[in-house]
Amino acid sequence: MALIEKVKQKLAAKKKLKKVVFTEGSDLRIIKAAVQLAEQKLCYPIILDQKETVIELAMKHQLDLTGIELLDPTQQELQQKVITAYLAANPIVKGEKRLKRLVTKPLNLSIMMTKAKMTDCSATGVITSTTDVIIAAQQLLGVAANVSTISSIGFQQLKTLGRLVAVADCAINLAPQPAELADIVLTSANSFAKITQELPRVALLSYSTFGSGAGPQVNLINDALKLIHQRDANLIVEGELQIDAALLPEVAAIKVKQPSEVAGQANVLIFPDLAAGNIAVKCMQMFDHGTSFGPLLQGFQGSVTDFSRAATVADIIGNVCLTLVKEED
Repeated sequence: MALIEKVKQKLAAKKKLKKVVFTEGSDLRIIKAAVQLAEQKLCYPIILDQKETVIELAMKHQLDLTGIELLDPTQQELQQKVITAYLAANPIVKGEKRLKRLVTKPLNLSIMMTKAKMTDCSATGVITSTTDVIIAAQQLLGVAANVSTISSIGFQQLKTLGRLVAVADCAINLAPQPAELADIVLTSANSFAKITQELPRVALLSYSTFGSGAGPQVNLINDALKLIHQRDANLIVEGELQIDAALLPEVAAIKVKQPSEVAGQANVLIFPDLAAGNIAVKCMQMFDHGTSFGPLLQGFQGSVTDFSRAATVADIIGNVCLTLVKEED
């Protein structure tokens, strides 16, 4: 069974639906996704946008809004309710006047709702930029304990290999240093385990396989590995590995001369920088023709999605479902 179907079954089996707040109800894709999520009982969607706009768009396209809550972000009563709940959840936060300015933006309002446990996930990105989402989440959600690097994880169902792999970080960190790379590895392995219920086997990718090459990037990976082992001695993680040695058993048998729990069977691929990751993922999507989901944001004290501006309805639904499972305790 495909990953997304497994995740949907898990969510549908829950007695209590998780609440997801969408901030871009003026986009038809969001309404269609919310309708399907409600119909399939995968979550309880809340659309935070002008009610008249959402209702008019739904009627025009004959979409039934049953099971979807509509909230007007300009309503001062709602804004004050969220501020009060946010401050109660964050006693150390000061400055109600500042918060009153922030809640005038639906993105900020939705993230504050999630931080205050009024919702389980803030969902945005088909209109809003990734930069804006990350800045708002850093300010209002905060970074998770023991993590100092926000990153992303994606999932590629590789048709050619008949395997699912996670890829990170292909969306945020330009050139991570050893400590940042260690953060990316640890959060990605945790996300993979929660979403797939499988044991992560993490490969730190490079142009070199276990010393076959040399250079600053190889040194960076070795430095990151030392930090990773210090923080989690039980994690199955190896590097540096070329991508063919990481994924293909027949290549690993030739290139890898030492015992390995990762070579040829890696399921979490960590790229050394944003350029390598982004290029590799685009090539997977263009030439393998398998399914893909993500990127999902990770490392925050709460759940927030960041859809691509080109996201389809299926992409939106998939990202929401994966994010909800990723953030489970």
